[in-house]
Amino acid sequence: MDCVDCSEEYGPCEKHSELITSREGASLRTADELCELFIEDAVALGAELSAYGRVIQARVNDKLSNESWLEDADLAEELRDVTNQMETELSTLGYSTYWDDGYRIIRVTGGPLAEEPEEGN
Repeated sequence: MDCVDCSEEYGPCEKHSELITSREGASLRTADELCELFIEDAVALGAELSAYGRVIQARVNDKLSNESWLEDADLAEELRDVTNQMETELSTLGYSTYWDDGYRIIRVTGGPLAEEPEEGN
């Protein structure tokens, strides 16, 4: 039987997931600050930051130490690219990320969004 509270868009319900990290967005931090924090959380969970990602992270940390938003549009775009890379890296470690104002990093523990078992197992 399918769970009516689980959805592809909003993720699994509390019964079918383990909340790892939850961060609020616009009410507490800018999108740039949120991406910077996401990268830090992903690294803390074991995601590997590439050499390119470390360079971007250092540049972003330097700029955001004085401002809330990145004025350099190219750097902001590179930050989004690294954020996407880290989200992919987290998925290989068994985590899912759901963005809505802020973000939630969760581990699916069952229900309709859990990976299907292989045939014969």
